[in-house]
Amino acid sequence: MTALNNLSGIAANVFIHPAAEDKKKNYEYNYQATKLAVERAVKGCQLPKRLKKRKEAVHPFA
Repeated sequence: MTALNNLSGIAANVFIHPAAEDKKKNYEYNYQATKLAVERAVKGCQLPKRLKKRKEAVHPFA
């Protein structure tokens, strides 16, 4: 069984700053980031340590 058989779905979120002027650059950056995220999901890569500890994080001004 491949990783794709176990894959139930992938959600991708991109951010485009309202003041961004270069639409092509925004598209390329978001395309590459989404492509990398899908590749890592299919490979079954582990989350970086900082993401695993995200629930322990505290906002610096809180």
